[in-house]
Amino acid sequence: MSKRIIISALKKKGLAVETLDYDWQITPEEKVPAWDVVLTEDSEEAVLVACPDYDDWYRDFANTDDVLRWIETLPDCSALAAQESP
Repeated sequence: MSKRIIISALKKKGLAVETLDYDWQITPEEKVPAWDVVLTEDSEEAVLVACPDYDDWYRDFANTDDVLRWIETLPDCSALAAQESP
């Protein structure tokens, strides 16, 4: 369910994911569960076209709310995606 929410939020921004996994991440002290989000190359390029100074590419999140807050910081690329569609 959370995966669908994340994908939907990205779609609203005109973005897509290459991989989206909730798995154990290794930290210096222990392993913790976290979301790992990797945008498609086209989506990363769209973000940089829309906002050339964007630099918040951190993609390991403790919970779904953290992922959604990150998505809110991404520029809206839906207009760019619509222009590229035939």
